Amino acid sequence: MTDLADEVIYRHETYEALVGTTFDIERPDGDRVAVELVDVTELPGRGECFSLVFHGPTDVPLDQRTYPVGHGTLGDFLLFLVPLGPNADGAQELEAVINRLEG
Repeated sequence: MTDLADEVIYRHETYEALVGTTFDIERPDGDRVAVELVDVTELPGRGECFSLVFHGPTDVPLDQRTYPVGHGTLGDFLLFLVPLGPNADGAQELEAVINRLEG
């Protein structure tokens, strides 16, 4: 499903340059929802750990699950997304946590 290798897709540095860009999430019904990557944060842990926070529309709720995600630079890949609820501006916040163990 990925256009780029996992070692690129699941790296912190890959997403730092993509903050502010749009990702398309495919819902189970096949509809696509545009979300914006708003934050990339390193997390403590073994290996490479980081979180991605996205903002999306509140009128299209997204449940906790693994979604096919598309991006103009990265291509298509899978992400497990967790809804965090609406933020202060009313956007739906979603988070993906990547914990990439090496070796």
